[in-house]
Amino acid sequence: MARISIGQQKILDRFERMPGSKLTFDQHIGRYRFYHEGKVIDVDQRPIEVMLRTGILEKSHQGQCYPASEAPWNKAAQAGN
Repeated sequence: MARISIGQQKILDRFERMPGSKLTFDQHIGRYRFYHEGKVIDVDQRPIEVMLRTGILEKSHQGQCYPASEAPWNKAAQAGN
């Protein structure tokens, strides 16, 4: 796997620093945003798009993004093994 960029690392760090936060695609404005404790945090779109293409992040049908290791469907598959 290729090294991740500083921007990508910052996004992954947000998942760790802000438990309960959600990275979601906002269909009304066409951008990915973090939602945490009622606050909306805008993020750079380019690292997210690259992370989705390379499999570092995974997106649900509802538009919510997860680090690949934390995605609910991956956790369920790992628990079944």
